[in-house]
Amino acid sequence: MSWINAGESVYMTSRKKGAKAAADLEKALVESFPIELVLPEAANILAAARIKAAAKLSYADAFALELARSRRARIVTGDPEIRDYGGAEVVWIGPSSRPQA
Repeated sequence: MSWINAGESVYMTSRKKGAKAAADLEKALVESFPIELVLPEAANILAAARIKAAAKLSYADAFALELARSRRARIVTGDPEIRDYGGAEVVWIGPSSRPQA
């Protein structure tokens, strides 16, 4: 996970659930989640900028896509902008697109 996306997750959690929940997430990201946090380098930043320029998605989403592309990794997301962009294998955890019975 890009540090850009980690930061986005922390601030969104703070807005939606408060500072304590954000602090708990921050601690888990650094200490216990089984993910590697990656600090973008100049080439990644410029590649993310090119993705952002070509697509209707957030700059943070462009970082997620660039990291997946550069690492040949999957993106686990519930964000439809990332799912609909293409260019990376997506593991969808958002709402089902199938109608409920």
